[in-house]
This record gives sequence, structure tokens and C-alpha cells, in this order.
Amino acid sequence: MKFKVLRVWGSYNPAGITFNPGYYALAACLLSDMSVEEAIAKIILGKDVSEEFKPQRKTNKRAEIRKAYLRGVTDYQELADMFHTDKRYVWLALTDKGIVKKKDYFFRLSDLMEHEPQLSQKEIAGRLGCGLSTVSRLIREWYKQHGIGYFG
Repeated sequence: MKFKVLRVWGSYNPAGITFNPGYYALAACLLSDMSVEEAIAKIILGKDVSEEFKPQRKTNKRAEIRKAYLRGVTDYQELADMFHTDKRYVWLALTDKGIVKKKDYFFRLSDLMEHEPQLSQKEIAGRLGCGLSTVSRLIREWYKQHGIGYFG
């Protein structure tokens, strides 16, 4: 008993089937003596491989943020607006490579809470040089560690 196999390829694309140039580059590698770099350069980009030909790399946003900070743009919100991101991402980019050192706010707050517990949050923020939200977060953490009140 002999079977006949038919393969039918169809497409709902009214303009016809278009192949990705990567398939042509793959075929060129397999069927000719081209290297991968030569095939990509010749078929996809239409260029010959030469010494000065190098594929362009995508820029690293964090590296660009660090460069801008070192050039003098030190406002986090301005950097965030320049690179279409938020201040948290800017802070992570700068502290990731040690451009900006992480503050030791918690240790300084612990010292203040031990010696001057009567200080208000505004006074603590003024002494530490940080915002009120940071002071609130640190005080909650300090209360948790010492088992004080609701947080204990």
C-alpha cells in the first residue's frame, strides 16, 4: 500500500508570504562559505564585512545616567526626566556602581533615638539630611527592632 503525502502551505496574508532576511542569512551560511558575520552584514545590512564595520550596540541606560551625573547633572528628578524613568531607577543606577554611596541613616537614627528620643521627625530629618518619609520608615524599623508599641 502506497501513500501519497501532500503538504499545503497557506497564508491569510493578502500581499503574499514574506521571509525574514535572517532566513536568507542562515541559508547563505549553510550553502556557501560565508561566516555568520559575513552573511548578516551582506544579506541583512547590505554591507561588506570590513575592519571598521561593527554592529551597533544598544546603549546602556544606567551607564548613560552615571555619565550624566558625573558631568554635573545631580538632580535625580532631572535625570529621571532626561532618561524617561523614575527617581528610584536613577538612584539604583548611581548606587549600583558606587557613584553615590548609600547613606547610613539607620545607624545615625539609632544613635539619635538612644540619646535624644524627644526629637520630632522634622528635627531628625534636619539632622540626618533626608526627607520625612525616610525618617518615618526608619523610625518604624527601629521600633520593630526594639519591640516598641504597635510595631513590636
